[in-house]
Amino acid sequence: MKEVDEKHSKKAAESTEHAENKEGEKLKEVKTEDKTVEFTESTEKKEETKEQVKEEKKEEVFSFETGLTHFNKELGTEFENLDSFKSFINSSKENSIKISALEEDAKRKADLEEQVRLLEERIDPLSNFATKEDYVVNQLKKDMPDASSSILEKIIKSDPKQFSELDAIAIDMALQSGVSIEEAKKYIAKDAGVDLEEENWSSVDEWNDTQKTYLKIKSSGAYRNMYDLKGKVQMPEKISAEELLAAKKLQEQEDITNRVDTWSKIGSELTNYDGITHDVKDKEGNVVKTFSYKSSSEFNKGFSEAYTKAMIDKGVDPSLVTPQEILEDRRKTFLSMNLDKILNTYREEIISELKAKEIREYDNGTPLNESKTPDSVRESNAMKAEEFASRVGGNKKFR
Repeated sequence: MKEVDEKHSKKAAESTEHAENKEGEKLKEVKTEDKTVEFTESTEKKEETKEQVKEEKKEEVFSFETGLTHFNKELGTEFENLDSFKSFINSSKENSIKISALEEDAKRKADLEEQVRLLEERIDPLSNFATKEDYVVNQLKKDMPDASSSILEKIIKSDPKQFSELDAIAIDMALQSGVSIEEAKKYIAKDAGVDLEEENWSSVDEWNDTQKTYLKIKSSGAYRNMYDLKGKVQMPEKISAEELLAAKKLQEQEDITNRVDTWSKIGSELTNYDGITHDVKDKEGNVVKTFSYKSSSEFNKGFSEAYTKAMIDKGVDPSLVTPQEILEDRRKTFLSMNLDKILNTYREEIISELKAKEIREYDNGTPLNESKTPDSVRESNAMKAEEFASRVGGNKKFR
């Protein structure tokens, strides 16, 4: 009976536990469904938000059609679509390239025309002037930049004897001084004693014999000056293109010869080179040592020949290179070819000085004081000195 009761009790407990487990699973399912519903609702809200953002962005995106309409309105164009606009841009680029090419061609054409003009001018110097007299005036103007062109033309294009004595003197004076011809006439008349207050003061026929003699004397020099001026410029002769080419070749050859001679003279001076020097200074800037490395005659000769040959082959004008630049080129070349040797020599000098200094510290020429220096100290110092002397090649004995 007791065993039956225990069995019923165990079954009841198992039944209760099973019911509790089922209840727990239901609660879990409810909670899971709630979370699923909540997650689903949240996801739907997010999707709705993304769609809204996309819609807003679509509204914000610039419409090409709208922009094209605005473009046409502002600039008065009539582009119908994107293709017509692209076609216009491409044609503009092509036109820009064509315009650049035309501008370049125009520049080359202008340069060629200028070269032709200069060539024609050398073949026929009168080709750019209407008359020979214009050429003479142009040449005189180069020598007399302050002279009046109109007065020069008056003299060159006329026979001086056609001028009256008063006019001749006035023209010559105006050319030399820069005053006007009318001002020069007044000055001459006053200098001759003519009353300028008289209405006909410039009428030479009214002047007295003394005043006329004055004009005759003064005008003789003025006429001579004008004739000399007319004969000052020699008329150039025409030359053929062949003669011009030959003259050009001759000039080029003379330039080459002069260039070679000048560089050869410079090259002979480049053989006089001592090498480099370097001052070693202390912290106060005082020179405590000067290091030098001598150049060899082989380097001097080799550099001179190579440098001058390079300058001649390249056609370098000696006047365009300063002596300082030439000397600096030589110094740099010398350093680049001998840098290792220079550094080794400098290092050996320093080592030698350090060795000599260390020897002096051990052997200062003063005998050791036997009474005051302990034997152990004297022995130690002597051993050190002998050891260093043997290391540097010495044979001193300190004991």
